[in-house]
Amino acid sequence: MIDILTILPSDTFVTAAERLAAADAAFLATFVSLKGEAQAARWRGLDYGSKFRLVVRRIEQLGMSWEGNVVEAQIAKYDARFALGPLDQAIEGALERLACDNGQHAATAETKDDRAYFRRAATSYGNALIEYRAGVRPELLASGAWLLPSRRAGEAPHIVRMDGDWVCSCKAHASMHWPIALIISIEVANDDMQRFDDPPSKPTPAELGQRLCAARSRLYREAA
Repeated sequence: MIDILTILPSDTFVTAAERLAAADAAFLATFVSLKGEAQAARWRGLDYGSKFRLVVRRIEQLGMSWEGNVVEAQIAKYDARFALGPLDQAIEGALERLACDNGQHAATAETKDDRAYFRRAATSYGNALIEYRAGVRPELLASGAWLLPSRRAGEAPHIVRMDGDWVCSCKAHASMHWPIALIISIEVANDDMQRFDDPPSKPTPAELGQRLCAARSRLYREAA
């Protein structure tokens, strides 16, 4: 079967007479330009109708005719290719759970400072989940630190490292924000997978530093 979405177009497809066709072509060009997990995340975010239009436009762009069963087969192929793996599922689950847990702690906190702390944490985990679903994947450096892109164009990337606690190279430093939240969630996800005898597919932050999040979670439960 032809791998239609990874064949680069030889010409830019433009049909000014049909706005929908032009919009589809522009979206296809954007999709094809994405790489790795960013492309997979974009595909997972599409509804079936959008996937169908994307595949049809690519077939037409290649000068080929299409039938419904051919398009459906291509969609099924990419659904399988871009599906979340066990580790990705565990990380997203950890992010969702930690965002929810901290939101509940914020709702029941007795002091203003505690409410602010847990609200910041809940927001950080939520933002990290958005970035992860958008295709952001931390890069493990030789030093044991993690490299993450900035959410703002032109700004330096985040480098998160263990220094007794997770700290970041940006102005937030040790304050909870999405890069630290994501690294903690990766650690929690790997712990969850080990607990259920499912080995992780890449080195865990726990191997590089303290079991920070687990200790914090125990502390929060005891204080609640």
